[in-house]
Amino acid sequence: MKTDPFTERCIVVFILVISFSRVFSGTVNGKERFANVDEMECSDTVIKVSTECPSGNRPGSVFECTRQDLVFLNRKTGASTKVDCSGEPVRDPGPGGELSGNYLDALAVSWACVKGGIEWYLLVRYTTFGTCEDCEWTEIYSLKGYRLAADRTHHGQTGTERDRLIVEFRKACSHLGLPAPWPRDAFKRIRLLKPSKTTE
Repeated sequence: MKTDPFTERCIVVFILVISFSRVFSGTVNGKERFANVDEMECSDTVIKVSTECPSGNRPGSVFECTRQDLVFLNRKTGASTKVDCSGEPVRDPGPGGELSGNYLDALAVSWACVKGGIEWYLLVRYTTFGTCEDCEWTEIYSLKGYRLAADRTHHGQTGTERDRLIVEFRKACSHLGLPAPWPRDAFKRIRLLKPSKTTE
């Protein structure tokens, strides 16, 4: 029996929701991994972030995460978009110089659903967990998963280049109707690590 396109789309959406609501585990680089999934509702969209890190809640676990991505799921249309977060895998030499794994150099650690002039947007705060000028930045995403703007600066950029980037970011915020600066209490911390047994 054939099913109509709307029913087929609903089935696909149901499978995606179930799949991305799970917590995954496995082994990477010889270490047990744990992928924690956090989610947020923003207008008509459910956004999920999946972060794969070591299963143990050691202080340094966030420095050994290997994957992080965002999934935007529109509840009305069933459209789903998966986007890799902006942390990039880098080679990590062990104490003896041997390669101990490829770990992300930055993680999305907090997010906010913010109303612009017309549309709603997702704001994501990234960090490298360092204290440098380039160690934290914000990215703006549409609810279709498009990365619209970022205020990330890089080591080696001149002061002029940094100033131009910040000006362009502020112009983007103004064009989208976003408050600048936005209140920090609008951001919610993203769950990165496996909950301890006392909180499960």
